[in-house]
Amino acid sequence: MYAATHQLGWRAKPYEIRLHNKKALAWASGHSVRKVNHPGSEIPTRPFLALEDRDEREVMETVEAYLRSSLGRWHIKPVS
Repeated sequence: MYAATHQLGWRAKPYEIRLHNKKALAWASGHSVRKVNHPGSEIPTRPFLALEDRDEREVMETVEAYLRSSLGRWHIKPVS
């Protein structure tokens, strides 16, 4: 999920945070509440995985070579 979040970006809608096992949320100021409203958040797209045409061809050739070596005993013909 971490990689996809950075590659594609992510947006969380505002939501309410409620307590389940405690009586209150407390801050250092002494203020305490039973629930808080999260304003939502947005993580911008930060692509780190970029594939060019050359990369796609290399991936396809690698997959094809692997399939040929592991499935070759069944005499599968490649589709053109």
